Amino acid sequence: MKRRIMVSYEAEYCVSHEPNFQEEEIWILFHGYGQLAEFFIRKFLPFDQNHRLFIAPEATNYSYLKDFSGRVGANWMTSHERELAIENNHRYLDQLVDGILSGFENAPKVHVLGFSQGVATATRWASRWEGKVNKFILWAGGFAHDLQLNVSRENFWILSLLVFWETKMNL
Repeated sequence: MKRRIMVSYEAEYCVSHEPNFQEEEIWILFHGYGQLAEFFIRKFLPFDQNHRLFIAPEATNYSYLKDFSGRVGANWMTSHERELAIENNHRYLDQLVDGILSGFENAPKVHVLGFSQGVATATRWASRWEGKVNKFILWAGGFAHDLQLNVSRENFWILSLLVFWETKMNL
């Protein structure tokens, strides 16, 4: 008989710099399948400034990228226990983003960038998050196919949305 238990666990994320809580904007960066946050965020470091903070949460499912050893990559979910993974991702991302935002006296603008598999996770999360996303960039992916538009319409109604399908950039 299969059962579930709620547990606390540690998850990793990377930031472009130590937050000073004076930033005017934060970017939540969702990496693609098989990537790790520490390498993904490096692509954005040239844009890091005192008024801009990049946060790259790392997916909590890991696997070897080839065979049974070598480089490891992270993914946001697989088909196994998919709904549970989605709910766990929501709790993790809510706690991460809300925790960082709680340090701000003046709330910064929140921008979200999802790449590849990270796009679906980003759209699912942002559709349910209680905060406001100001700008959303979907890169090499689209809205999650199971997104409930009647639930998420309000969160996506007023925001700047950019969609890129080109994937030739070496990430």
